[in-house]
Amino acid sequence: MKCSICGHTVDLHRHPVTKKVYWGEGHNAEPVNDGRCCTVCNNNVVISRRMTDIVQAMKADTSVEDILKCSIKGEVSWG
Repeated sequence: MKCSICGHTVDLHRHPVTKKVYWGEGHNAEPVNDGRCCTVCNNNVVISRRMTDIVQAMKADTSVEDILKCSIKGEVSWG
């Protein structure tokens, strides 16, 4: 599977002791896009975007529940 943000192969998550793969489907790339992404893009792009959306929504006096729902769904476009 390719990362929908950077295009690199999505990393496999392995158990630290057995080294068996327990997850290989990547992370939810929303609100950046509708695809899946690698851990690096999740940590550096997606989470950053979600946090930015939350801060902007807080400035607009939006409820925390609405902020989280919209940010995760990618429905918020703060001006």
